[in-house]
Amino acid sequence: MSETVALKSKFLDDDFYLPLLRSFSDDLSGVYAKLEMQINEEKFKALREHCHQMSGASSTYGYPQLALLFEEVETLVTKDKHSKKILLDYLDQFSEMFDKVRAGIC
Repeated sequence: MSETVALKSKFLDDDFYLPLLRSFSDDLSGVYAKLEMQINEEKFKALREHCHQMSGASSTYGYPQLALLFEEVETLVTKDKHSKKILLDYLDQFSEMFDKVRAGIC
C-alpha cells in the first residue's frame, strides 16, 4: 500500500489557524458525502454553489490546490459541460485530495 503524500496548509505553523485547520480537515468527510449526494441526485445548482463555497474556504485555509479542484467543478457545472461520469471522476479526485489534507494535519 502506498503512503499518502501530505498536502499542508501554508498556515500549518500558525497557532491561531491550527484548530481551524483541524476542524476543516474533520469536516471533509461530510463535504465528500454532500458532493456525492449532489452528483448522484443531479442537484447541479446546489453542487455549483457548494463548490463555490468550498473553493473560498479552501483558499482561506491555505489549500490553493484544493480550491482549484472545487473551481474546476464549479466551472464545469456553470458552463453545463459536465456529465455524471465526469463529476464522479472528480469525486475520486476529491477523495484523494481530502486524504492528503488529513495527512498534512497529523
